[in-house]
Order: sequence, then C-alpha cells, then structure tokens
Amino acid sequence: MQIGGEVCRAVDRQGRDGVVPGEGSADRRKGAHLLFSEAQPVAQQQREEQVAVIQDVEGAVDRKARPAGLTGGDWRPFRFETLNHRTMVNPNPCPAGSPGSIDLVTNPPSLVKVSAIMLERLSDPRFKAISTPCKEATMLAERVLSINENPVFAEVGIGIGATSLELCRALDHRGSLWLFDFDNRVNELIVDLNDLGFTNVEIVGNSRRTFDSYGWTLAMLTRQAREQAPEGMFDFIYLDGGHVYQYDTLAAVCCKELLKSGGYLLVDDYDWTIAKSPTMRPSENPSILLDYTETQIELSHVEMICSLLLDVDPAFEPVPLGYRDVEHRRAYRKR
Repeated sequence: MQIGGEVCRAVDRQGRDGVVPGEGSADRRKGAHLLFSEAQPVAQQQREEQVAVIQDVEGAVDRKARPAGLTGGDWRPFRFETLNHRTMVNPNPCPAGSPGSIDLVTNPPSLVKVSAIMLERLSDPRFKAISTPCKEATMLAERVLSINENPVFAEVGIGIGATSLELCRALDHRGSLWLFDFDNRVNELIVDLNDLGFTNVEIVGNSRRTFDSYGWTLAMLTRQAREQAPEGMFDFIYLDGGHVYQYDTLAAVCCKELLKSGGYLLVDDYDWTIAKSPTMRPSENPSILLDYTETQIELSHVEMICSLLLDVDPAFEPVPLGYRDVEHRRAYRKR
C-alpha cells in the first residue's frame, strides 16, 4: 500500500478537515489539500515510531479499575493513557511552562511535549473555508446547557478545532468536552485549549494504523461504560468523522449507547458521497475504485447509517434543523 494513498484516505475519513460538498467546495478543497500536504511527509515516520514504542508503552500502563462514584467527565476510560502514549512528536521548541508549551500529565514528558499550533490555522486565510464552527452543534449545545449546568459533550473528528473551540466557549469551564481523533491532532488541540484556559477537556486519540480508528476507541469506551456508566456518558455528541460505513457504522452504534436519555446526537455530512469528495473521488484518486463499488461511491454512507440505525429506532426522535432542500446534517434526541 502506498503511504500517499493511505494518508489521503485518512485525512478525508476522520476529522476530514472540513471538506463539505456544496458549501464553498473550491475553497474547502484548497484547505483539505493544505492539510494533506502537511500530513504526508510525517505519516510514515510516525507509523514507524509508533511500532517501535507501542509495545513498551502499553506494557507499562496501569490498568486500575475506575474508583466508585465517578461518572461522566470524572472518568477516564480503560487504556486512556495508552491511547495518548501512542503520539510521537518532535521535541517541544518551547521551554516547559512557557505559554506555547504543555506536558500532558498522563504521559511521559519525553513523548508528549507539543507546541500550540492547531488553532492558529483558524485565522490563516488559507484555511478560511474550514474555520467556521458548526452552528447546529453550538445550537444543540446551548439547548443542553439551558437545562444542565454541567453537561458532558463529545466531538468525534475535530478538523482544525473550530467547533471544539466553540463548544469550550459554550461550556464556559463547566462540565467537560471529550475529543476523539488521531493522536497528533487531539494532542495539538488540547495544548491550544489549555493555553486559552480551557482545562475541562479530555482527549482520546487513535493511531494511523490501517484498521485503527475512532470507532475502535469508542467501542472500548462503550464496553466499559456498560458496567461503569450504564445510564450513558454524554449529553451531546457531534459525530463528524470519516462519513464512510466502515468507520461510522460502529461509531454510530457506540454513540447511541453512550448518549444519555434526553441527550442529542448530531451527525454531519448526511449528504456526502465519495463521488463528491475532492480528495477521494475517482477522478482525483483512481485507486478508490479498488476499494469501493460504483454504488458505494455514488450513495451517501451516512444517510444509509442513519436510515438503518437511527431513523427506525423508537428510542430516538428526529430534531428539525431547518433545512429546506439539501439536508447536510441530521440530529436526534434520545428519549
């Protein structure tokens, strides 16, 4: 497998860097290619480093049971430290304790010292089209906050942090926000959020190995939650992942179970297809025809997931978002 093709699929599948067909597609295509060009040179090195250290790191993880009485944002899932340990980054150019530096307390300092860089892209004209937070996510977050002063939010796929930042602002240091994405992304973003004073953030990262994804980490979390938080963990979940069935089917199953009664699930890219993707469509990536059938390329995977798992589930009711024609996102409330 060529590393270039792998990174292309990874960039578009998870967090997808804000590429939204039909909403400034040309500008968003530029933003996606900028992020793709940044990811490509380092991806192979990261994978080699991960393989070299992961066994030693995982062997040292303390797998103590969660203390009784902790729920929601107070609880870190099984192997949470291991997930963060997987990130291998360049040494931090900023001295420890400086505004641009942070040592994540759950990890060895030599492995996870990163500089604040992600949120700087929000003011970079090159990323303008992917720097707008999801207004529906903010709206639903505010709805939850109107009846719950300390909710627990989750965002699956963070892009460059635009919506993550708005959710932190909405929480205003209350409750907690959980972020799920690639290791390097969540570790970069938490540095920026900490520098802005937001310390109520939990990160759960996954590697760039071929069959690793946020679906796997959500599945691990769901299994533990069945015993330790059977009432659910999250009051609001924004699922903005890879929008293909092999990742988002499992993610949707887990999000349904992890959502508390009365909570909201917002699913992005309801109208997205591989055929519309500026990085995955056959004209840009001919090898995609080896991975997907023509039907899979033309149909929306997210729409299929919603129709199979959510639309027919009596435990979930649709939440109107005001779309008049093309429905780009779909929301549900758990009864």
